[in-house]
Amino acid sequence: MTEQDWQNLVSSQVRDNQLYLNISYQLKPQDAQKFSIALSNQTTLKLLYIFSNNNQFQDQGISFLAEKGLKNLLNLQELYLDLSENGFSEAGATSLSFGLGQKLKILELNLFSNRIGDTGLRNLSKGFEQNQSLQKLSLILDQTSLSGQAISDIGSSLQKLPNLQGLKLGLSYNNINDQGITKFGKSLELCQNLQSLNVKLEANQIKFEGEQNLSKSLKNCSQLRTVDIQLEFNAVTIVQRKLFNQMLMKSNSLIKYQVVSVIPM
Repeated sequence: MTEQDWQNLVSSQVRDNQLYLNISYQLKPQDAQKFSIALSNQTTLKLLYIFSNNNQFQDQGISFLAEKGLKNLLNLQELYLDLSENGFSEAGATSLSFGLGQKLKILELNLFSNRIGDTGLRNLSKGFEQNQSLQKLSLILDQTSLSGQAISDIGSSLQKLPNLQGLKLGLSYNNINDQGITKFGKSLELCQNLQSLNVKLEANQIKFEGEQNLSKSLKNCSQLRTVDIQLEFNAVTIVQRKLFNQMLMKSNSLIKYQVVSVIPM
């Protein structure tokens, strides 16, 4: 597609300052550049949904998208961005942080199966924490080469979002440990308006100590009403998991909770 083709495609899909676009066509960095230039002209957009999974944007393409496209959308309030399986690393995640603006109320990023690592996530977190009006945050980060330090860094950024009410994190198949999940829990205690929490932590390195510390922190989240935690395939016994459930049940604020666990053989 030429640059003019992208301009025509993007402009034809805009309705009431909203743009929904599926561009999962095995695109490469040069395609991302053309698309980003077309996107940059839509300066009145308030909602943007881009479904761009399984392309090959790589670091260069993500940089184009963030700095030539998203960075110019100063009125954007809702951003839904699926960049799963796009072959980028921490450099791409860092570039993406510069395109997240400062007026977002809802942010959903799917970065599944990109090698962003701890440094990439730390830099990305610095981007979304600038949105002080953010109310709902969803980060899908399964299989992204993260350690316990990464979830600790997410927690530190969450503390800087005073209006955050809903949080969804996909962190399965990483290397998150007890220390990381404990620090994350402590950060959640400082999210005074958090009402809904959904966290997927399957197949990490979390043991009973980490789960126990997390449950203690959740009990201290006074506004939290619903909790959904996925903990399959971590190193916790059946008896220990029952204790974890019992601790959550004792929370006075929770009206709904779910802990899903499959004990590894």
